[in-house]
Amino acid sequence: MLLLLLACSGSVVIGDAVDTGGVLIDEDGDGFGIDEDCDDADPEINPGADELCDGLDNNCSGSIDDNPVDAERFYEDADKDGYGAGQGARFCQAPEGFVAQGGDCDDERPGINPSKVESCDGNDRDQDCNGLADDEDPGVNPETYNTFYADDDGDGLGDPDVPVYSCDRQPGTVNNLDDCDDSDPQILEECPEDGWNGTYSGDFQLDVVITDFGITDTCAGSGRVVVDEDGSPQIKGEIYCSFSGTLAGVLGEQEATLQGRFIDSDSARGQIDVGGLFQDRWDGEFYNGALSGELEGETSVSGYDVQYSGVFQFERQ
Repeated sequence: MLLLLLACSGSVVIGDAVDTGGVLIDEDGDGFGIDEDCDDADPEINPGADELCDGLDNNCSGSIDDNPVDAERFYEDADKDGYGAGQGARFCQAPEGFVAQGGDCDDERPGINPSKVESCDGNDRDQDCNGLADDEDPGVNPETYNTFYADDDGDGLGDPDVPVYSCDRQPGTVNNLDDCDDSDPQILEECPEDGWNGTYSGDFQLDVVITDFGITDTCAGSGRVVVDEDGSPQIKGEIYCSFSGTLAGVLGEQEATLQGRFIDSDSARGQIDVGGLFQDRWDGEFYNGALSGELEGETSVSGYDVQYSGVFQFERQ
C-alpha cells in the first residue's frame, strides 16, 4: 500500500480518497472509509449502494437483503389456486404460501380467480375477478345460460317460440313455456303437451243471401274435426247444418267436408266443400284449446247469384 504524506497541507491520501485534516483509509476506492464501509474490499458494497437480492449487505445497514431495490412483489394465496389477494409485499423470494400472481377477488374459493371464465352460478359471484358478475359480464359462458321465455302479454305464461337465454330472469320473461297466445292476456290455458293434436267439435253457421231476390237464410249445425300434425291432411272432418227459413224447402240439410293444414304454430288454412252449394277456402287459428275459422265468398246456384259467409268454433275434446 502506497502511503503519501503531504506535510505542507496536513492531508493524507490513500488510494483515490482524500481526507483533509485526517486519515481516510479506502482500499476499494468507493469513497467510503473503513470506519463506515462494511466491506472495503468490494467497491459495490458501501453505505451509498442499493440493497440487492444477493445475500449481501450491500448498503451496510447491518441487515442482509433489507428492502432490496430488485425485490419482487408476492401475494398470499390462502386457497392455493395460484393467485393471491390484497396488495402483496416485496420479497427476494416468495415466502411459503405466497405467489407472484395477484388479483384474486375471493381467496377462500379456488374456483374464483382471474384465470376463470365467468359462468351463471345463481349466486352472482364474480368468478373471473373483473368486477362484473353473471349477466353483467359480457364474457359469461353462454353454455351456462338458463332458458326463460318472453311474456309479452304479462299473463305469467311464456311464449314457447321466443326463448330468452340469460343467467337470471330478465324483466318481461318467465320460466315457463305455457302460453299458446302471447298477444292476449285473457288466454291463460296451457299449451297441450302434444301440440294441437286431438279431436275438436262444436258449432257451425253459414249465412246465405240470394242476391237476385234478397232472400237470406242461415244453415246452422255442428261439426267434428281431427287434428294430426303428422298426418296428411293435418286437419280433416265433417260438418252438418240445416236451413230453417225460406231456403229450408229448397236447400234443406247440407253436409260439408273440411280439410286443412298448419301455416304456422297456431294458424291453419284449408278447403271446405259444402256439397250442394260451393267449395271455398277457410282460414282459422288455434287458441285457448279451440279451433276457430271463417269463410266468405260468392257462387251461383241454379243460375242465381249467392253470397255466403260462415264461421265455426270447435272446442278440443
